[in-house]
Amino acid sequence: MMGTTIGMGQAWFSLSKALHLQSPSLRQTFGLRKAQPTVIAIGGNSFKGLERATAKNIIAMIKAGCSPIITHGNGPQVGELLIKHPDKTLAQCVAMTQEQMGAALKTQLETLASRENIALEVAVIPTRVIVDKNDPAFKNPTKYIGPRYTLDQLSQMGKLSKTPQEIGRFTLRKDDGQEWAIKEVAGEKGQYRRVVASPKPLAIHPEDLSRIKDAMAQAKLVIGVGGGGVAVSQNNQLEEAVIDKDLASAVLSWTLKARDFIISTGVPQVCLDWGTAAPQNITYFQTRQAQRKLFGGQFPAGSMGEKIEATIAALRVGVNTVLITHPSSAWVKNEGTIFTRGIDLTGRAFNFARRLGLVPNEIQRWLVT
Repeated sequence: MMGTTIGMGQAWFSLSKALHLQSPSLRQTFGLRKAQPTVIAIGGNSFKGLERATAKNIIAMIKAGCSPIITHGNGPQVGELLIKHPDKTLAQCVAMTQEQMGAALKTQLETLASRENIALEVAVIPTRVIVDKNDPAFKNPTKYIGPRYTLDQLSQMGKLSKTPQEIGRFTLRKDDGQEWAIKEVAGEKGQYRRVVASPKPLAIHPEDLSRIKDAMAQAKLVIGVGGGGVAVSQNNQLEEAVIDKDLASAVLSWTLKARDFIISTGVPQVCLDWGTAAPQNITYFQTRQAQRKLFGGQFPAGSMGEKIEATIAALRVGVNTVLITHPSSAWVKNEGTIFTRGIDLTGRAFNFARRLGLVPNEIQRWLVT
């Protein structure tokens, strides 16, 4: 039954896609798309040889009448910085990558826009994202960062003590005063890495959100929430944590009342039964189908799981469509896997009430997190 439903959904989506390519939508015709931004989350690996393809897609979106807001990952880049600057905190490294990667993408976009005779001004906005100090993730850090070490190497960096709650996990009190959680790398006996918490994002910091909105009001293309943002608690205290950039981008989407949300990643489409003899690429998914597959274990954490979770969160609070795609695919043609709420009158009524300002931010935030 599920296969039949997915097949019918894909057929309907193919037809609507063909009609859309033949003629502009009402929103394009009357210029209404510019009133609602499109949040585009690009992976950190897009800065490893796919910069031009990514920039070309963003420019194509602008030419189609969209108003993109760019977020990006920074996993590989933060790892490199931690190796080069072992004295830097994680928060400092995230902030550094926001500026460095944002500047590189800004140059790429402005150069390409100039060649296309498009007037484009890009604003790179360092962004803090609020997390809950009491998030359970802080008691069970699982996100590997930085280089690999042996126990002998770690012992030379400070005082190493075992963590009684978990076999293979240690606490390192470094000579410079930092305290690290250390864990053995799965499948690599004798190799250890630092692990940090990955708490759920609650909100974009109000000061940084104000800067983003000001830049948007000046018709600037915003690059923000780099690496998921610098993690801060509700009292503005910096936290040594990694925020998933797709979940943070979903929070940004509903905060800015975005119409669409694009996640650019390392695969061209979402795939069911990955790694089996009969994998199935998906062109179109509805929210409930995606949720059932997520709960059924189809999308493991650390790969596609957070992207599907972010997709569902964004759709639940009013984003119209989510596209999971590849930097080399044509985003403006919806190449990839498209997600919608489907025929969901409850969701549409909620979206209408939200746009009228009838739904408090606290309720929206609860729905996302």
